[in-house]
Amino acid sequence: MAFRLLESINTSGNDVAENVDEGASLNFLSSYKRDGRVWGAYLSISGSNKLQIGQGLIMARGYRLSIDSTTTALDWSSTPYPAASGTMNVYLTITRTGHNATYSFTTAKVGSASIDQVEGSFSLLLGTLDVSSSGMNAFTDKLATISPSTGSSSSDSLGSSIATPRLAVVYDSRVNGGSGSYDGYLCIANKGDYTGLASKYTVIFKLVRFVSHGQYRERSGTQKLYFAKTGWVQPAKDVGWVSPFLKTSAKINELQTVAICSSGGFIYSRSDVIAKVSDVIGSNFYEMVSGAKTAITTSTLTKNIRSTRSKRVRFSNDKSIYGRHAKHNFLIFSYIACVYDGNKTVAISDIGSAVEIFPNYSNTTAGPIRTKFVVKIGTP
Repeated sequence: MAFRLLESINTSGNDVAENVDEGASLNFLSSYKRDGRVWGAYLSISGSNKLQIGQGLIMARGYRLSIDSTTTALDWSSTPYPAASGTMNVYLTITRTGHNATYSFTTAKVGSASIDQVEGSFSLLLGTLDVSSSGMNAFTDKLATISPSTGSSSSDSLGSSIATPRLAVVYDSRVNGGSGSYDGYLCIANKGDYTGLASKYTVIFKLVRFVSHGQYRERSGTQKLYFAKTGWVQPAKDVGWVSPFLKTSAKINELQTVAICSSGGFIYSRSDVIAKVSDVIGSNFYEMVSGAKTAITTSTLTKNIRSTRSKRVRFSNDKSIYGRHAKHNFLIFSYIACVYDGNKTVAISDIGSAVEIFPNYSNTTAGPIRTKFVVKIGTP
């Protein structure tokens, strides 16, 4: 049999081995959700009553129709020709029912459902057929070819299908009794998901920060608008009150390589480091006493620690430790992966796993700085 619908049930004459439920979805995603000709499958008129399709492969919503040899797609040998001249669209229509699928060549569009996920029909335009009372006169091919793109023309192919950044804090577990998050390094744990893209595109990890009741102003001429925002924002400049600041972005080739721990000649290193956790804390938290902002030291009491963008509590008559805690006293941030082809954006990921840093209010005495903070990593 010349035609085989590969995403269908195996039957006599249609010897296939593909799961309908998952196969079409995977094919559709792997082709960046494009339909068309994979190779060959060119259509032509034979005589005045047959439209033939050559050997090749067509994919519609992930359903692949394989053509082993030149075969007739439309046969009007027993069909009256149109009474008047005109143009007809020719479609490959795939119909999914339950766990099976069928195909047909039609001149009428049927359905538009996402049949890679649910039951329904989908019609893929193959071309236009010029007809008259004498039969088929000419065929114009309209079928796009699915192929790997090159250069800037590929800029629309990735969409938002790239992985979200997965963050991790890595540290030497032998240091400070294993409570070394403060002394650890913030890493892009799934850097490998982007190395293939980096060989062709520019990959940049951009910082996003969660703000609570952040105050903003917009100005146009003499008009000013004031508003508050709670949610994720992209900082306009590097974050922090003192250097080294938390950078707003880092290219994949700017990630640092750091030796995390060693024993003799054996070294464990990471090449996906964004920053040292202690640097992030030092640039975004400070001690506030009597209105003066100073760096945190071992003598700093946790109740006096403030984060950038935090707000002081106005209940001055509350002298308890808890009453003095600043509002929004935390640093929550994450990254999005952005892929560029020159100046053109190719793809942007969802927001990745979040880093949460806040004062350890259970610590009420002076001591090592690492004991004054809690560092957590959320899931993407």
